[in-house]
Amino acid sequence: MTKETKFDRSVVNDLLASAKTHFLENGYEKASLRKICSSAGVTTGALYFSFANKEALFDALIGPTLQKMDAVLDDLEQKVLKEKGKNFDANRFNDFIFRFLVDNKDGVRLLMARAQGSRYEDYAQKIHLYVERLMAYYAKTVGGVDVDPKLVSILTNMYFTAVSDLISGDYDDEELYEMAGALRTCMEEGFYAMLRRQKEKG
Repeated sequence: MTKETKFDRSVVNDLLASAKTHFLENGYEKASLRKICSSAGVTTGALYFSFANKEALFDALIGPTLQKMDAVLDDLEQKVLKEKGKNFDANRFNDFIFRFLVDNKDGVRLLMARAQGSRYEDYAQKIHLYVERLMAYYAKTVGGVDVDPKLVSILTNMYFTAVSDLISGDYDDEELYEMAGALRTCMEEGFYAMLRRQKEKG
Protein backbone atom coordinates (compact mmCIF):
# COMPACT_ATOMS: atom_id res chain seq x y z
CA MET A 1 0.00 0.00 0.00
CA THR A 2 1.37 3.44 -0.90
CA LYS A 3 1.43 6.55 1.26
CA GLU A 4 0.01 9.56 -0.54
CA THR A 5 -1.23 12.01 2.08
CA LYS A 6 -0.50 15.53 0.89
CA PHE A 7 0.25 16.92 4.33
CA ASP A 8 2.01 13.90 5.80
CA ARG A 9 5.51 15.04 6.71
CA SER A 10 6.66 11.45 6.92
CA VAL A 11 6.00 11.08 3.18
CA VAL A 12 8.30 14.03 2.46
CA ASN A 13 10.97 12.63 4.77
CA ASP A 14 10.76 9.21 3.11
CA LEU A 15 11.07 10.81 -0.32
CA LEU A 16 14.08 12.88 0.73
CA ALA A 17 15.81 9.86 2.26
CA SER A 18 15.19 7.79 -0.87
CA ALA A 19 16.24 10.62 -3.17
CA LYS A 20 19.46 11.14 -1.24
CA THR A 21 20.38 7.48 -1.65
CA HIS A 22 19.57 7.45 -5.36
CA PHE A 23 21.29 10.76 -6.13
CA LEU A 24 24.43 9.69 -4.26
CA GLU A 25 24.53 6.34 -6.05
CA ASN A 26 23.57 7.45 -9.56
CA GLY A 27 24.03 11.21 -9.74
CA TYR A 28 21.31 13.71 -10.58
CA GLU A 29 21.18 12.96 -14.30
CA LYS A 30 20.71 9.20 -14.01
CA ALA A 31 18.52 9.16 -10.92
CA SER A 32 14.99 7.98 -11.66
CA LEU A 33 11.98 9.60 -10.00
CA ARG A 34 10.07 6.36 -10.45
CA LYS A 35 12.72 4.41 -8.55
CA ILE A 36 12.99 7.11 -5.90
CA CYS A 37 9.24 6.95 -5.33
CA SER A 38 9.22 3.15 -5.35
CA SER A 39 11.96 3.01 -2.70
CA ALA A 40 10.04 5.53 -0.59
CA GLY A 41 6.83 3.55 -0.91
CA VAL A 42 4.87 6.31 -2.67
CA THR A 43 3.59 7.00 -6.18
CA THR A 44 4.93 9.79 -8.37
CA GLY A 45 1.61 11.52 -7.78
CA ALA A 46 2.44 11.74 -4.08
CA LEU A 47 5.84 13.22 -4.90
CA TYR A 48 4.32 16.05 -6.95
CA PHE A 49 2.26 17.17 -3.96
CA SER A 50 5.49 18.43 -2.37
CA PHE A 51 8.04 18.75 -5.19
CA ALA A 52 7.44 20.25 -8.62
CA ASN A 53 10.04 18.05 -10.30
CA LYS A 54 13.35 16.24 -9.85
CA GLU A 55 15.25 19.52 -9.64
CA ALA A 56 13.07 20.69 -6.75
CA LEU A 57 13.76 17.43 -4.95
CA PHE A 58 17.50 17.87 -5.48
CA ASP A 59 17.27 21.49 -4.32
CA ALA A 60 15.62 20.40 -1.08
CA LEU A 61 18.48 18.00 -0.38
CA ILE A 62 21.41 20.29 -1.13
CA GLY A 63 19.86 23.60 -0.08
CA PRO A 64 21.14 23.59 3.52
CA THR A 65 24.67 22.59 2.49
CA LEU A 66 24.71 25.13 -0.34
CA GLN A 67 23.73 27.95 2.01
CA LYS A 68 26.46 26.97 4.47
CA MET A 69 29.10 26.68 1.75
CA ASP A 70 28.21 30.06 0.28
CA ALA A 71 28.45 31.63 3.75
CA VAL A 72 31.88 30.04 4.27
CA LEU A 73 33.12 31.31 0.90
CA ASP A 74 31.79 34.80 1.56
CA ASP A 75 33.61 34.87 4.90
CA LEU A 76 36.80 33.59 3.28
CA GLU A 77 36.64 36.18 0.52
CA GLN A 78 36.12 38.94 3.08
CA LYS A 79 39.10 37.90 5.19
CA VAL A 80 41.52 36.98 2.41
CA LEU A 81 40.70 39.29 -0.48
CA LYS A 82 39.13 42.36 1.08
CA GLU A 83 41.11 42.43 4.32
CA LYS A 84 44.29 41.04 2.68
CA GLY A 85 44.61 38.28 5.23
CA LYS A 86 44.92 40.61 8.23
CA ASN A 87 42.21 38.89 10.25
CA PHE A 88 42.59 35.46 8.70
CA ASP A 89 43.74 32.57 10.87
CA ALA A 90 44.62 29.86 8.33
CA ASN A 91 44.94 27.08 10.91
CA ARG A 92 41.61 27.87 12.50
CA PHE A 93 39.93 28.15 9.11
CA ASN A 94 41.34 24.86 7.85
CA ASP A 95 40.18 23.14 11.02
CA PHE A 96 36.71 24.52 10.42
CA ILE A 97 36.71 23.54 6.73
CA PHE A 98 37.63 19.92 7.31
CA ARG A 99 35.12 19.59 10.13
CA PHE A 100 32.52 21.11 7.82
CA LEU A 101 33.36 18.59 5.09
CA VAL A 102 33.03 15.69 7.50
CA ASP A 103 29.80 16.95 9.06
CA ASN A 104 28.20 17.72 5.68
CA LYS A 105 29.80 15.03 3.55
CA ASP A 106 26.63 13.88 1.75
CA GLY A 107 25.55 17.40 0.80
CA VAL A 108 29.07 18.30 -0.32
CA ARG A 109 29.33 15.12 -2.37
CA LEU A 110 25.99 15.80 -4.06
CA LEU A 111 27.08 19.32 -4.96
CA MET A 112 30.63 18.57 -6.00
CA ALA A 113 30.35 15.15 -7.63
CA ARG A 114 26.72 14.21 -8.30
CA ALA A 115 25.16 17.34 -9.79
CA GLN A 116 25.79 16.65 -13.50
CA GLY A 117 22.65 17.49 -15.47
CA SER A 118 21.29 19.84 -12.81
CA ARG A 119 21.64 23.61 -12.62
CA TYR A 120 24.49 23.02 -10.17
CA GLU A 121 26.65 21.02 -12.56
CA ASP A 122 29.20 23.85 -12.80
CA TYR A 123 29.37 24.39 -9.05
CA ALA A 124 32.46 22.21 -8.53
CA GLN A 125 34.37 24.05 -11.26
CA LYS A 126 33.30 27.38 -9.80
CA ILE A 127 34.65 26.39 -6.39
CA HIS A 128 37.83 25.02 -7.96
CA LEU A 129 38.61 28.33 -9.69
CA TYR A 130 37.64 30.25 -6.56
CA VAL A 131 40.09 28.28 -4.43
CA GLU A 132 42.83 28.79 -7.04
CA ARG A 133 42.31 32.54 -6.92
CA LEU A 134 42.32 32.67 -3.13
CA MET A 135 45.37 30.42 -2.84
CA ALA A 136 47.38 32.59 -5.25
CA TYR A 137 46.27 35.79 -3.54
CA TYR A 138 47.02 34.44 -0.06
CA ALA A 139 50.47 33.26 -1.16
CA LYS A 140 51.26 36.73 -2.50
CA THR A 141 49.80 38.94 0.24
CA VAL A 142 50.63 36.82 3.29
CA GLY A 143 53.50 34.66 2.07
CA GLY A 144 55.07 37.26 -0.18
CA VAL A 145 55.35 34.80 -3.06
CA ASP A 146 54.07 34.97 -6.64
CA VAL A 147 53.24 31.34 -7.28
CA ASP A 148 53.13 30.02 -10.83
CA PRO A 149 49.43 29.72 -11.82
CA LYS A 150 50.09 26.23 -13.22
CA LEU A 151 51.45 25.14 -9.85
CA VAL A 152 48.44 26.65 -8.09
CA SER A 153 46.16 24.68 -10.42
CA ILE A 154 48.01 21.43 -9.68
CA LEU A 155 47.84 22.06 -5.93
CA THR A 156 44.13 22.79 -6.15
CA ASN A 157 43.56 19.59 -8.12
CA MET A 158 45.40 17.65 -5.42
CA TYR A 159 43.25 19.31 -2.76
CA PHE A 160 39.97 18.49 -4.48
CA THR A 161 41.00 14.92 -5.30
CA ALA A 162 41.90 14.31 -1.67
CA VAL A 163 38.66 15.85 -0.42
CA SER A 164 36.63 13.82 -2.93
CA ASP A 165 38.28 10.59 -1.78
CA LEU A 166 37.67 11.56 1.83
CA ILE A 167 33.94 12.25 1.55
CA SER A 168 33.30 9.36 -0.86
CA GLY A 169 34.98 6.67 1.21
CA ASP A 170 33.19 4.14 3.36
CA TYR A 171 34.43 5.38 6.73
CA ASP A 172 32.75 5.60 10.10
CA ASP A 173 32.72 9.01 11.83
CA GLU A 174 35.80 8.31 13.94
CA GLU A 175 37.84 7.23 10.91
CA LEU A 176 36.58 10.18 8.91
CA TYR A 177 37.65 12.72 11.53
CA GLU A 178 41.04 11.04 11.92
CA MET A 179 41.68 11.05 8.17
CA ALA A 180 40.43 14.60 7.80
CA GLY A 181 42.87 15.72 10.49
CA ALA A 182 45.78 13.93 8.82
CA LEU A 183 44.85 15.31 5.42
CA ARG A 184 44.61 18.81 6.80
CA THR A 185 48.08 18.54 8.36
CA CYS A 186 49.62 17.28 5.11
CA MET A 187 48.04 20.02 3.07
CA GLU A 188 48.96 22.81 5.46
CA GLU A 189 52.56 21.76 5.91
CA GLY A 190 52.96 21.06 2.21
CA PHE A 191 51.55 24.46 1.25
CA TYR A 192 53.80 26.40 3.60
CA ALA A 193 56.82 24.32 2.60
CA MET A 194 56.05 25.18 -1.02
CA LEU A 195 55.90 28.90 -0.15
CA ARG A 196 59.26 28.70 1.63
CA ARG A 197 60.81 26.94 -1.34
CA GLN A 198 59.43 29.47 -3.80
CA LYS A 199 60.68 32.32 -1.62
CA GLU A 200 64.18 30.84 -1.42
CA LYS A 201 64.26 30.50 -5.19
CA GLY A 202 63.33 34.17 -5.49
